[in-house]
Amino acid sequence: MSGPPRLSQPILMVLSVLMCLLAACTAIPFGGTAPMVGSTWLMEGGNPQRVRTSEDNLVPPLVREGEIEIESAGLFASPPSIGPEHLYVDMEGGLDAVAAADGSRAWRIRLKGFYLSPVVEGDRVYVRAEAGNQGALIALDAGNGDLLWQFDFPEVGSGAENMGGHVTAPLPAGRSLVIASGRNLHAIDHDTGAEVWRARLAEPVTSSAALGDGVAYVADFFNIYAFDIESGAEMWRHGDEQVAQFFAPVVVAGQVHVSFQNSFRALDGETGDVVWESEPAAGPVIPAGAAGDRVYSKSGHRLRAHDLQTGEVLWTYETLNFVSLPAISHGYLYVVIRFGEGSHLVALDAGDGTEVWRSARMDLARTAPVIALGRVWVRNGQGGIVTFLPAN
Repeated sequence: MSGPPRLSQPILMVLSVLMCLLAACTAIPFGGTAPMVGSTWLMEGGNPQRVRTSEDNLVPPLVREGEIEIESAGLFASPPSIGPEHLYVDMEGGLDAVAAADGSRAWRIRLKGFYLSPVVEGDRVYVRAEAGNQGALIALDAGNGDLLWQFDFPEVGSGAENMGGHVTAPLPAGRSLVIASGRNLHAIDHDTGAEVWRARLAEPVTSSAALGDGVAYVADFFNIYAFDIESGAEMWRHGDEQVAQFFAPVVVAGQVHVSFQNSFRALDGETGDVVWESEPAAGPVIPAGAAGDRVYSKSGHRLRAHDLQTGEVLWTYETLNFVSLPAISHGYLYVVIRFGEGSHLVALDAGDGTEVWRSARMDLARTAPVIALGRVWVRNGQGGIVTFLPAN
């Protein structure tokens, strides 16, 4: 199958590599109270299993350290991807590479679409881009933003009123990046951008992929699939008449955690058989992370902890308006909650779900926090980045 013609106005529009670090990017200086050391957060979900955990030990209470302003950023944006030295932050129509130490910009590129889902792997950054029925996976030099290659998808979107079929967040998997668009799951060589294999889904894709032991798991409207990473062969599918999830599965301890409407399930990673199914949630639910003997699910304003072996609901945290996906660190879950026009960063005890700390009221986006380099990083309502450090 041949791909579509190249865009008349290419989806990647590299305007310039801006090395003037102060131009249009303002940083409120950090207090210098802690060095930039700790784990990294390289992709959506933190790692290929999408469990949303960090090795950094952040014990509340936290204090606000500083803020990085990102020009032309909006309320709905990806969580930042954070390497040892730089943050990769999407904005309205582009991507910024920002120095972690002081918030100065290293480079900026212009891209079509939003929610670019940057992935850092070695000396490269991979991003998705989409406009109308055209989309691409783009490889950039992490140091200077130079374009290395671009793969244009043969199919983007669906006929379901803009639901499903969108280009998903890339997933590093061995020598390839696994990414879906339309009704296809693709493996793209990370060095050359060449397609390694393509697998066909029954319906338009609705989730990014997650990685198990040599297996990629992904959802379309009504099915969860397992595909062999090396060959692209379908290993199994688990179907349901309910609509499937719109976020990546969570893979842990040989289980694939998935959702269908208000049903949250653990599937055996090798066979697709149901290991357990939790009691129904009050509304649509998505996988939200895992740590220790717990796996988490989320609806609009509820976060639930489940026993990893049985699916029993151990606790429920509920807000009046909205709770984000969590970032998890050594016994604590950090989430953004919103009440009308105000919002807070909150720390929950993983043991019982009680709220143990809450930031002052501020304007935060719905984007999930991330934990890296000894800090919590969260996007504000203008798309900038606010950082928090442990008070002690």
